[in-house]
Amino acid sequence: MNKNPTASIEEYFDEMADPRVEYLVHHQLIDIITIALCAIIAGADTWTEVSQFGKEKQSWFEQ
Repeated sequence: MNKNPTASIEEYFDEMADPRVEYLVHHQLIDIITIALCAIIAGADTWTEVSQFGKEKQSWFEQ
């Protein structure tokens, strides 16, 4: 992977395959990646904290 380090998160991960079963998908993979990265930068250490962060910042992510 030889990507531009200044690319947006979406541009950087655009070629990543989503291995999940389609009918079980509730959120787009890029949304999960973006929320997880932001949550980790903000100090989240567990998936529970990532989930809580995503819920608390939902209106910001929807902008």
